Amino acid sequence: MDSTPSASVTPPSESGTPSGDSSRPAAPPAPSPSESTTPAAGGGDLASTGSSGTVPLVIGAAVVLAAGAGLVVAAGRRAERA
Repeated sequence: MDSTPSASVTPPSESGTPSGDSSRPAAPPAPSPSESTTPAAGGGDLASTGSSGTVPLVIGAAVVLAAGAGLVVAAGRRAERA
């Protein structure tokens, strides 16, 4: 048998204060993650997150691809002659 005296512990209530202690007001609930303090969308410009120079990159890729295709065709014709 256990001769240790058991202590009566009162669990805290949902408001965060021990039950029976109504001297302190309950704290306001914390805002949920879906609640935002920022203004709604459409209120301004978005931040720049990427490159705005995609057109020159696409043109450069097309030139390199065409040059590679030309080299393949030239190598094929050269192999036929040999």
